[in-house]
Amino acid sequence: MEQNHSQSHIPVDAAERPRPQVDPIQMGTQQQVIQGSSDRAAFMPEHYATHEAAVMVAEGTVDIHYSESGTTLSVSAGQHHLIEPNQRHALSSPGAFRLYLVMPADGEIRFDVD
Repeated sequence: MEQNHSQSHIPVDAAERPRPQVDPIQMGTQQQVIQGSSDRAAFMPEHYATHEAAVMVAEGTVDIHYSESGTTLSVSAGQHHLIEPNQRHALSSPGAFRLYLVMPADGEIRFDVD
């Protein structure tokens, strides 16, 4: 599963795009599963997870924009990507998508970035 890396480029209209829907779909004693989705182009501003998080894209494509490295990773349906703890990033999609995020039960997604 080849993923496309490039220099970070957050779309110019990103701030105007709606945020994706984020729904917890399963909470276990060891891990949780969260679904992220949108029926059109979307943008989630810079955030981070407190624990390692596996992103699995089920439909469409999402672009993960990493702040520190200045790179963007495109992940398409059928592909997955591991995000390290506390790694600041934003997420955009050029169209409709659905993804699943799996991380430890006590993990959190935080937007308190400075």
